[in-house]
Amino acid sequence: MHSSTGLGICGRDNGSGHLNLSESLRIDDLTLSDASALFNYRSHTDVARFQSWQPSSASDARAFIVRNVATPFNQKDSSFQFAVRSAATNEL
Repeated sequence: MHSSTGLGICGRDNGSGHLNLSESLRIDDLTLSDASALFNYRSHTDVARFQSWQPSSASDARAFIVRNVATPFNQKDSSFQFAVRSAATNEL
């Protein structure tokens, strides 16, 4: 759940804080435990070229997640990143 609103993603309180995209994928908020995986894929050259931000370290990824959680969803002139996870393993 988004910390500033107490609501699940997209402002809907679905009780779980996530939205199932399929039986195998779900979308929810990034958490600090995602920092290493976020760094690994966002710093990959083939991914980074399509992103507006590329971390230089895992600590950059953690700082990004902290800022992301503090940013209210769907605010004008802001961006918010969601996590797409394996429903089975919880991995990004």
